[in-house]
Amino acid sequence: MTRIRAMTFVTVPSPGDGRVKFRKHPGARLGPPHRGIKVRQANGRSAARGRGCRPDAAGAEPRGRGGGRVLQGEGTRRFTVEKGRPRGRAVCQPIRQLGVRPSRARGLQSYDACVWGWMMVLDGFDGLASGRRSLERSSAPSLPPPGRESTAWILARINECCVEQGLDSDQNVRRLVALCGTLMGAVEVGYDRLREGRLRPAYRWTEASGSQPVREETGPRSSSPASNGDAGADPVNGLQVMPVDGGTRVTMGVRYGGMRWGVLRVQLERILVVGDIDRRILEFVAAAIGIEEQREHSDLARRQTEERSRLVFESIRDGLGIVDPSENIVFANQAYADILGYTREEIVSKNLRDLLAPGELEKVLAETAKRREGQASVYELAMRRKDGEIRQVRVSAVPWRDPAGAFVGTIGAIVDITEEKRSEAERREATARLRRAVEKTIQAITTMAELRDPYTAGHQRRVARLAAAIARELGLGQETVEGIYLAGVIHDIGKIAVPAEILSKPGRLEKAEFQLIQAHCATGYDVLKEIEFPWPIAQIVLQHHERLDGSGYPGRLRDGEILREARIVGVADVVEAMASDRPYRPALGVEAALAEIRKGAGRLYDPEAAEACIGLFERKAFTFG
Repeated sequence: MTRIRAMTFVTVPSPGDGRVKFRKHPGARLGPPHRGIKVRQANGRSAARGRGCRPDAAGAEPRGRGGGRVLQGEGTRRFTVEKGRPRGRAVCQPIRQLGVRPSRARGLQSYDACVWGWMMVLDGFDGLASGRRSLERSSAPSLPPPGRESTAWILARINECCVEQGLDSDQNVRRLVALCGTLMGAVEVGYDRLREGRLRPAYRWTEASGSQPVREETGPRSSSPASNGDAGADPVNGLQVMPVDGGTRVTMGVRYGGMRWGVLRVQLERILVVGDIDRRILEFVAAAIGIEEQREHSDLARRQTEERSRLVFESIRDGLGIVDPSENIVFANQAYADILGYTREEIVSKNLRDLLAPGELEKVLAETAKRREGQASVYELAMRRKDGEIRQVRVSAVPWRDPAGAFVGTIGAIVDITEEKRSEAERREATARLRRAVEKTIQAITTMAELRDPYTAGHQRRVARLAAAIARELGLGQETVEGIYLAGVIHDIGKIAVPAEILSKPGRLEKAEFQLIQAHCATGYDVLKEIEFPWPIAQIVLQHHERLDGSGYPGRLRDGEILREARIVGVADVVEAMASDRPYRPALGVEAALAEIRKGAGRLYDPEAAEACIGLFERKAFTFG
């Protein structure tokens, strides 16, 4: 067989005619065959035979024993192997594969055909072991038919791997690592993941392990930095080829989607000059691994988001649910099911209409119509539990739309407010009882005061009615109106400290007597200030004679210092006093009273209260009766 010296690349195509064509890289030299091997040229002349054949210097034409011409290997030679086995074993290694092998083991020695015999490399590195193992890995059934290009075999292996890819990213990466080892004719292929700036071993495929890479994330090899500061030395950046221990280590960075995922490591037993096909194989496998890594990363992020959302949904005390346009419940968290007394499986199979209390369907349909128009809504609803109990819930609902903007349902939260409603009803009842008690107490006090002043009998009740009417005219709330009414009923309670003869004196009051009359505001405040009313009753009683310009009493307060409720009671007090008889004068009439407050509006009296009072009488919406 032929001996090869200082060779860097040899290709042996198969002509398919029983002959073997040797093509030698420029600079390599072919020596004579070893003893015992008969090799003839295509023209039938003996190329070399017998003993004593040795490689010669470049350009020489030594002759073997028997006169055979020694071929120097320039260009292309054709040989026919006839017969014979070598006897020498000193520096030779056997090739035990007969047949055509695929070109996946390319590089220093890439054969499309091989014959029985012996091959040896004298100088440089030992490529025999690599060539022998590569040939042995290729069994006869897997060999491509004669004349078929090796690219077809590569594409077939890639296609098989792609067809086997599934949803499990871990298995997919294992297949891709094994595919790289098969296509490259490698001894070992590893994939290191980039995590927190360090490369950590993930998978390793070896020639002995076959097609199933082993996972190395818990293996003995330690992680290493992705780069030592030199951007060009960073294995994640791209392709690197390094001779190592008589072989070659090839690394290819795995990048995809703008992310650096890791490094693909390929270990070969020969010196390799990476060609276009090798580069494309590495780029394909690296890109495919990158896609799987990104998919796994996206899936992990999605699963984490879903898990966080699930935990949030389950930890929220409010019931969260989704219903479709037909009011079928398609999702409900545990709180939603607990509120209505069902399991989650039971509640999801229900229609919302089956869970409503009688008379609530129209309300739900009206609210659903709002959400179809894109409106959110908050409302209260009575729902029936599984055991038949009616529960009051507060619903907060928003429309649910698909990416095209079409209405596909409602996302809603329900809060059980049954106990809240019950407590609220109890509070209202207790407050009502308290108010009734207060009103009776106030009426008793008022009656006692009016008995001492028969000329003002009914005055406080009439003031209270007019003050409440003015408050409603101004749009104040019912709670405020009730407080103003009660304050009007007892606004002159302090007159119980004024002597009856002064209250009923028909003539002009002396200064001292008038000062006693003015003191009734402070006296009333002292009587009421310790009583806890829901309204500022004592302050209203104290301030109802104050005026906006500071001319009132007892505190000579001005404008914003006076409570609005006290201003309203003050206007009502003036109108009622002028429209009624007094011991010192006859009634002046309602018209005179309205003229007075119209004149003093904004200076003495609150302008809004004065205008509202005038409007009530002009529209005949109020009379003293």
